[in-house]
Amino acid sequence: GQQFRLIVPASASLEESPEDLFESLSTASDRLRVGDRDEDVFLVAAPTPDGIEWGVRGLHTGGSDVWVRDFERLDEADNVWLHEYVHTRQGYAPAADARWFTEGSAVYYAALLTLEQERIGYDAFRDRLQAGERDYDGSILAEPQTWQGNANYHAGSLVAGDLDRRIRLASDGETSLQAVFRRMNGKDGTVSAADLQSYLA
Repeated sequence: GQQFRLIVPASASLEESPEDLFESLSTASDRLRVGDRDEDVFLVAAPTPDGIEWGVRGLHTGGSDVWVRDFERLDEADNVWLHEYVHTRQGYAPAADARWFTEGSAVYYAALLTLEQERIGYDAFRDRLQAGERDYDGSILAEPQTWQGNANYHAGSLVAGDLDRRIRLASDGETSLQAVFRRMNGKDGTVSAADLQSYLA
């Protein structure tokens, strides 16, 4: 129920084959049950010839449009292709105190989906989440003005992973953080930290 379109400019040198990208993205689309899917996802492989520097590795530009640097790989825990795809599935409007979930969940699910596709081993997945254990200079996820060192990406993904683990254990594997994600997507208006706590409960 979802079509992926990939544009590879003549000046780009795509590291992954389009077939592998489409397989990974379609598998992720099926595994991520968090609400309605966009009918089309538009992806651009951003060229990286000598002298071209991008400020970020990839970017979700709104709706279901993303670009990713042409040399990014599928076989790493920081899978940018899947990270940006997860953003296309985030249909909620977060309040400031729930904004950490946007990047935290994208990092977490990119790593988890890559692990589930057997493109990385468990050690790489674990190491990615362990980055959240560093000291982020008093960063509080519910207070974006306190974030240091991309705490929302690193500490946020660790928190998302721990919440997923706790939900799976408490429900004997019957549900997961995806149920919370789905309820966030289904809410009219902004999703606050209080809403997030309610859905978790």
